[in-house]
Amino acid sequence: MSPTLVRQIWSALTTVSPHQIRPLDDATLLQCLVVQVQQNLYLDRQQEDDLTAYIHDRLPLIRDMCDS
Repeated sequence: MSPTLVRQIWSALTTVSPHQIRPLDDATLLQCLVVQVQQNLYLDRQQEDDLTAYIHDRLPLIRDMCDS
């Protein structure tokens, strides 16, 4: 995965309030973040799959960040 894509993911997280993230289930949160990144970058199918896997693997970290 490209560094640009990774930056876009974490940038997207900074635009979402923790109050918006907490009530979301994992699937909804994952989709929300993918859509936010896609608004800024064109992703082919492979990049979208990689992005989805990357975010899925980091959902516990994302939730921990929202709780702190």
